[in-house]
Amino acid sequence: QLIQTDNNGTSKELGIRSVDFEFSAKGRLLMVPNPAVAQTKVVFPLGTNKIVLVDLLGKVLKTIKVSPLEVERTFTVSSLATATYLVHSYGDYGVLSTKLIKVN
Repeated sequence: QLIQTDNNGTSKELGIRSVDFEFSAKGRLLMVPNPAVAQTKVVFPLGTNKIVLVDLLGKVLKTIKVSPLEVERTFTVSSLATATYLVHSYGDYGVLSTKLIKVN
């Protein structure tokens, strides 16, 4: 049952409402672990064709080509300096981005 309370304290019963949540990786880019020390796994939607790692100045550090049927890839980050990086995935859905934090 949904009850709305306004800022002035007035309550109004709105009845019972159906709520639908869709939990899927579609449209999400996930780094595990993050922060990362030696390696991290990037989880991405179906239809992805490449993953690009860039520094905060926009310099491309790594490009990983992936099959459109893949949904995750593990890669090594141990050679990266301690910093924050951006990871972009490109695919049929457009571009998704997330931060990767590299620690020692």
